[in-house]
Amino acid sequence: MRKMLLVVAVGSAAPAHAGEPTLMGLLGTFALLGALLCLYPLPFLIAAWRGKRAAMILGVVNLFFGWTCFGWLICLAWALTPDPPAAP
Repeated sequence: MRKMLLVVAVGSAAPAHAGEPTLMGLLGTFALLGALLCLYPLPFLIAAWRGKRAAMILGVVNLFFGWTCFGWLICLAWALTPDPPAAP
């Protein structure tokens, strides 16, 4: 009976540093932030690579509204659509 009570007491004790961030948690956070920063200008880069006439406008819209997921998806769709033919 004594051993069972000891196991329950030790098993329910919280770790000494429960609220402190771990090294793996920090590395994961930095990896996620790095990936997001690399993906953020993707609509502008696609538009510039495809030679869209409105690539700079798309880049400005992405800069100001791309931080919302909806704005970023709209910019990505805009970058992937073909330009209409130029008027003669």
